[in-house]
Amino acid sequence: WDLPQNGNVCTFQLGTLNPGACGVFAINAMVACDVVFGGVYCVEAEILPEFTCLANTDSTWDKSSLMVEGGCSADSAACFTIYNTGDPGNGDMAGPSEYRIYQNGFLVFTGGLLIPGGDSVIICWPAGGNTIRLEADQRPGHPGKSHPNATVENCDTTFNAKLGFQLNFPKDDDDHHVAIDCEEVRGSFDPNDKAVQPQGLESQGYISEFENLEYKIRFQNTGNDTAFKVVLIDTMPATLDISTIQLGASSHNYSFRIKGSGILEWTFDNIMLPDSNVNEPESHGFVKFKVNQVAGNPIGTEIKNEVGIYFDYNAVVVTN
Repeated sequence: WDLPQNGNVCTFQLGTLNPGACGVFAINAMVACDVVFGGVYCVEAEILPEFTCLANTDSTWDKSSLMVEGGCSADSAACFTIYNTGDPGNGDMAGPSEYRIYQNGFLVFTGGLLIPGGDSVIICWPAGGNTIRLEADQRPGHPGKSHPNATVENCDTTFNAKLGFQLNFPKDDDDHHVAIDCEEVRGSFDPNDKAVQPQGLESQGYISEFENLEYKIRFQNTGNDTAFKVVLIDTMPATLDISTIQLGASSHNYSFRIKGSGILEWTFDNIMLPDSNVNEPESHGFVKFKVNQVAGNPIGTEIKNEVGIYFDYNAVVVTN
């Protein structure tokens, strides 16, 4: 693809997508040498137009739609621009919406917004090296599951940066046409692992009973030969609703099935995954998926599940 690029935005022309159509593209990126160790960096993919499939919108919706962007200002404040992307006049907010500011995961301020269509407001908060997050609520009846938010970290380098809090909160990608991937810059790690977002607050990982979970399972062939077949088996706990699973991005093509009582299985046939000694960059793979909590999980419910990874090296199966 010859990608038109405007700043950090690349545009793919997909053409007409038929129902059930599926395609794959990959973007390889290198981490810059001057990034902050422990910092969080995100990439977002969005399919446009977004609302053309919503024929029956809620009659209470005032046609406003909020969007949040954040950045570090020259005077070391975390500043957020909240846009009402609705049309002027026809998309004016009919009433106020709430916004919240979090500092290092703790709620520190709550306020109200009333923005005309096509207009915006800027809200700043002293950074002091803290991770600052702003969330804003859409107006009642807004279509989809948008949850506008933005996070600013490592602003005001005269203080020690307090990092890692961005992954504790949900991202704004519950709508089907949006996907956001956020990763922490870190050193050595177990190449076969399972991570979840949001990670939740405090060491216990507290989350709301209404939040869904997004999992990413990573694997690597650290053997001494090409892996012809890889099988991932993930046992879901009864606290997650297996009927709500949404399969996401993956590094390779696979077949998927649900077997037994809450057991997920991804099979990568003919994956031809090279071993890390021969080709380290190509020895990695991953899958992503989302799942909702079971409705009515009581406060204090622990959500825990296990994953197994099996490699087939030319008919020799080992457990990693």
